[in-house]
Amino acid sequence: MLCPCLSLKKKHVRRAVADGASTVAKVYRLNGKKARCGKCARKIKKLIEKYS
Repeated sequence: MLCPCLSLKKKHVRRAVADGASTVAKVYRLNGKKARCGKCARKIKKLIEKYS
């Protein structure tokens, strides 16, 4: 689990990037989530770069 606060997994980030997300905020939005603690933001950013 990438983000236990939001139940966000890598597959959710991959799908969001495929749908056009290029920022952490867009990944959250496309998954219907809002940032909570922000601990996962750095991991999500790295995955955006990897999947872009």
